[in-house]
Amino acid sequence: MKQTLLFLLLLTLHTVHSQEQQEAYIIQADSTWGKEIIKFPIEWAPKLTLEGYEELTFAPE
Repeated sequence: MKQTLLFLLLLTLHTVHSQEQQEAYIIQADSTWGKEIIKFPIEWAPKLTLEGYEELTFAPE
């Protein structure tokens, strides 16, 4: 019984630790690139039903 409980505890801890999320980037950009994040819904488009964030990346020059 103790071994089963220990196994379940370790499995749970491993699962929780492995769920850390990394940000997904389509374009790898260094610090010379500009970056802007837009939150949705946009205040000037109230009928837009999307929620979340949009990340914009601008090439230098």
